[in-house]
Amino acid sequence: ITSAVQVSAGNLHTCALLSGATVRCWGRNSNGQLGYGDTTDRSSPPGTDVAVGVNVANVQAGTFVTCVLSVTGTVRCWGNNAYGQLGNPDAESGSTVVEVALPADAHIVDIAAGVSHTCALAQDHRVFCWGSNGFGQLGIGDVPSQLSPQLVTLAASAAQPSSLTAGGFTTCVAMSNGRAQCWGRNQYGEVGDGTRTLRNVPTNVTGIADAVDIEDRKSTRLNSSH
Repeated sequence: ITSAVQVSAGNLHTCALLSGATVRCWGRNSNGQLGYGDTTDRSSPPGTDVAVGVNVANVQAGTFVTCVLSVTGTVRCWGNNAYGQLGNPDAESGSTVVEVALPADAHIVDIAAGVSHTCALAQDHRVFCWGSNGFGQLGIGDVPSQLSPQLVTLAASAAQPSSLTAGGFTTCVAMSNGRAQCWGRNQYGEVGDGTRTLRNVPTNVTGIADAVDIEDRKSTRLNSSH
């Protein structure tokens, strides 16, 4: 019997991480985001796994793109690449699974996918983001979309990032001291700094001093001690 240990819902598709460290996806497939080598929609999970090529520890379904974190700390993505969401400058949009061009020494322990950008947290606490930056969601200032991962410089803090999540056009990290930092679109106050001003670099969230996780994904995030 195949059992799911994690499920991630994107905009119009869903993916499940199975107990055998494999992935199956279903729903809209207009950009190959299901990963089966075609653009055929599927109304239920198929009987075959996505040919990811690695044992998977975490799956994140974004908008027309899917990314997985392997048990060895690498990241692979497939689907739409209009803004560089696949994180590899040599990649093209489609169902072909590609490895994100992260630094060789970056052992990734957490990933998060937004509408058109993706971010990763490394074991050594570095944060990388790639894809669209139209609302500053990459956290690297006022620059265009990025085809490969870019190092994010967090706001000055004695603490280290412990987890991350990506909203539609906003990214946030929980810090080891219980605080949080966010950046990106802030039209409705998504950044949490008491303003509605777009923030294209990490900004401290006000009024939080005891955050232990930015999103409840502890069971699927790799333990940083491994």
